[in-house]
Amino acid sequence: MWDSLKPEILARLPRSTMNGTTNGSHAPSVLASPPTNWESCLEKLQEYRSYTDDWDGQGAAFGKPAAPITGEMIDSATALATSLRRVGVSAPDWTFPGVDGTVGFEWRLGSGDSISLEFRDPTMADVFFCAADNDVEHLILTEAVTV
Repeated sequence: MWDSLKPEILARLPRSTMNGTTNGSHAPSVLASPPTNWESCLEKLQEYRSYTDDWDGQGAAFGKPAAPITGEMIDSATALATSLRRVGVSAPDWTFPGVDGTVGFEWRLGSGDSISLEFRDPTMADVFFCAADNDVEHLILTEAVTV
């Protein structure tokens, strides 16, 4: 699963260098959270397995309208994270759950741009490349693609 990724998406994700810093795309920002690593991303994904009603602290109740994050969704996100890590992509700045049962990653880039990847289902993710000037490009990532 997620062993082959679309080159047009993979080429645009921020990369890590040998010394652990990124390729210059993650400049410090007042809005940025502390730097993350793949281990904390993977731990966060596993934490979602234990979510119950009111997991968001704002009253989200599964089925009213929140949807549970399935084990299959978490397994798929974990597999993609492992593949991205293996090919040298930087860990996302945020790993987040959605009340609709989705899981996502977000990278904030030093230029004010950002990249969001959100799983619609275990075999498909929306990827949004958001420019600082509010221009947005949407691509779809599926696990069945080849390089």
